[in-house]
Amino acid sequence: MISTDAIGAKYDALLDRDSAEEMLKAKSDEAAAAAASARADSEEKKAAAVQARLDATAARDAARAKLAEDRLAMQQMREAERREAAAQRQAERAAREAARPTMADRMLQSAGRAAASSVGRQLGNTLLRGIFGGLIRGR
Repeated sequence: MISTDAIGAKYDALLDRDSAEEMLKAKSDEAAAAAASARADSEEKKAAAVQARLDATAARDAARAKLAEDRLAMQQMREAERREAAAQRQAERAAREAARPTMADRMLQSAGRAAASSVGRQLGNTLLRGIFGGLIRGR
């Protein structure tokens, strides 16, 4: 009978047997999944923004630390140069002190000078007396 019926063929074809409730539930599940995905995207973006902010803070702190390290290195270098210059001045001062005659050397030098002056003076006086005496007596 169904095979001979005019509309029987229509009912023989298998159609989608989902009910309206099932279709609405599937749509709502899809919407919830899309919202969760959007939230996940926005949460990922938020997490990425937070991570970027943390990275920027870390980079700024690293730059500050490098700057402080460079300052410390420059300060240590200047301090080393100062110490080196002070040591060089001290060595030069010690060399001048070593080159300067001691008190005993100065006393000996002064005594030698006085003796040489005295001997030279006496010798000169004796020669002049002899020369002038001979000239004056010879007249």
